[in-house]
Amino acid sequence: MLTVVLGPRTRLATALLASEGVRGSELLLVARDAAEATRLGAVYPAAAVYRAWEDAPRAPGPRDVVAVVCCALGLIHPAAPDADAHARAARRDLGVLEALLQTQRAAEIRVVLVSSVLALAPGRAQAYYAGWKCTVEGALSALLASHPRARLCVLYPGRLVERRSLAEPASALYTTYAALARTVVRCLRADNARRRIVGADARLWLAARGVASTSAALLGRP
Repeated sequence: MLTVVLGPRTRLATALLASEGVRGSELLLVARDAAEATRLGAVYPAAAVYRAWEDAPRAPGPRDVVAVVCCALGLIHPAAPDADAHARAARRDLGVLEALLQTQRAAEIRVVLVSSVLALAPGRAQAYYAGWKCTVEGALSALLASHPRARLCVLYPGRLVERRSLAEPASALYTTYAALARTVVRCLRADNARRRIVGADARLWLAARGVASTSAALLGRP
């Protein structure tokens, strides 16, 4: 199985690439620029690097099974609105996946998109960020619909941390990058994984948002 990673220098990807579920498999890491390609080659010398910024990057040959993990797709973190820049980033990343699908028409394609629980019920302060998360998910779903053997799993985590801390009791509710990496691997292997909320804090937050939305609906005050 070929495993393709978008956002290979994120903390989630670092945990994923160190996990037993991925270690030793054939890897294709997507680099967004030459500097990132150089760093990836130094850290992961056994992995192939896809040079996304080139006009005609070298794509892998046909495989039987291709796993794609989108640790970063489009807008990664909340940011000040910049529709043009963020649209370019989304088109770039989706273009990588479109090119990959064109070369893997006969393969089984397993895609995991790591989104955010904010995408499910954002407040006004998170609307721009959450809107982009929903946009890229919709665009990715439409792209995969054109492939005869593609399936998508979307994960909606809450706060992610390197490790939980006794000094911060609330961190017991958070998800570690290592734990999320294990969830990604399970989704790649499962036949029925579609969408999943990850983390106790994410579930509690979404429940609270549901109460707030119900109250607003009853009172007529959005």
